[in-house]
Amino acid sequence: MLYFKRHIGNNLGQMVLGSGGAFVRTAINLNSGAPNWTAWSSLYGTANLLGTVSQSGGVPTGAVIERGSNANGEYVRWADGTQICWRSTAIIKNPAAFVGSPVGIDGDKLRIGRWY
Repeated sequence: MLYFKRHIGNNLGQMVLGSGGAFVRTAINLNSGAPNWTAWSSLYGTANLLGTVSQSGGVPTGAVIERGSNANGEYVRWADGTQICWRSTAIIKNPAAFVGSPVGIDGDKLRIGRWY
């Protein structure tokens, strides 16, 4: 694990890099006494941009983009909840589950909706 701390004027920043990912937080206006830290935020890059998209309570907790396929077709999911499924013929069974009813386009060869 690597830990970085840097003062920039009256502000302070911290970054932690480890096997679980990269995280950053900042504290502003150090002259006012104890630091008022922001919550830790994940940093995204080549190691975690693509992968399994997940969420907890509507807050993204996994990768930003997920792509997959199976016998029912192909799909892409984004961390904001958007999902697109497609295949060369009409979709009979979605290749990935939607929440609610997706919108069918082009004779139902393409479906757009939300996965959460």
